[in-house]
Amino acid sequence: MKLRKYHQTVLATALSLGLLTLSTSAAAFFTIDELLTPTTTDKCERDITSDLKFVINDTVVDKDVVLSPLGTFTIGNFLKIELVEDLRVCVRYDRVDLWIALEMPDGKRFFMVESPLPPFVAFVLEPTPFKDKLGDEQNTHSVLNFEVVPGLGGTYRLFAAYSEAGKDISELLFTLRSNRANAEVILDNN
Repeated sequence: MKLRKYHQTVLATALSLGLLTLSTSAAAFFTIDELLTPTTTDKCERDITSDLKFVINDTVVDKDVVLSPLGTFTIGNFLKIELVEDLRVCVRYDRVDLWIALEMPDGKRFFMVESPLPPFVAFVLEPTPFKDKLGDEQNTHSVLNFEVVPGLGGTYRLFAAYSEAGKDISELLFTLRSNRANAEVILDNN
């Protein structure tokens, strides 16, 4: 029998009236408090219910595609990229790390981190999570926000994902706890 969270007096009354019985083997493994508190299962930990999406100039990127014609920005265009997170964990003490990465036109990869100075974010070469040990949250983060200037031309790719808290990015294949959000923009020097 699968029990969800019920008030303790309801379970105690059901047990005392004989409407709910526990075999002696089951009683050895469960207490009333354990029945009242949901526990994690392998299925719950493996389900991907959290969602990340990039928003480019108020247009949501649902797929790993180049936005066209919105995906190409010329000199003088304003580019605003945000990450919208909808984090859902199985139980309140589950935690995840949020990773945000930027791939430059030359193939170099940078990781977004928090910074004490405006604009309060920075990009570093060393793989570092943007935020760590997150619980249920719904936030929007500004990733890039600037006017396109000469010399920035090329294709830029953005990636974001949640992973199990405290795990290295090299283990992402086994610790992924969300979709992997992708976005691509092209900056034109013309």
